[in-house]
Amino acid sequence: MRNVHVYDAASATWYVQPTTADNDLFPPDRTEACAVVGTATDKSSYNIYVHGGVTNGTLDGGLWILTLPSFHWIHSDIGTENARAGHTCSKVHEAFMIVYRGIPNLGDAKCDQYAGIKIVDLETLEWVTKMDVTTNMVYKVPAKVYKAIGGR
Repeated sequence: MRNVHVYDAASATWYVQPTTADNDLFPPDRTEACAVVGTATDKSSYNIYVHGGVTNGTLDGGLWILTLPSFHWIHSDIGTENARAGHTCSKVHEAFMIVYRGIPNLGDAKCDQYAGIKIVDLETLEWVTKMDVTTNMVYKVPAKVYKAIGGR
């Protein structure tokens, strides 16, 4: 995704925005992915987390982060073991991305009837099995992101 399409609702105009990536490592084009957005507390950056989807008929996993306003792609080290397509992602307490439903195996056209809930910690960029929602959680820009684009 060397270019992303951006829609300006005020002018009803589409723009093509070039992106950059470390070591020329861009995410492949995909369909049926899901995404959530994390906003830095000082509003200096917005980070779009993209998970899963289908690339050229193959189930795609992992997690990519598109930082704005720099339009820079960052590939997380998160594993592909929870790859799926046609799924849903939601943000919980600003700090976690919940991944659920969708098709975990392209050979099986059925959605996961038990929701297949998986959780990503948006700060550590790791799959986790539990989250503490009793505290007032805030979004924290992951170290991998601020090391690539600056800030904290």
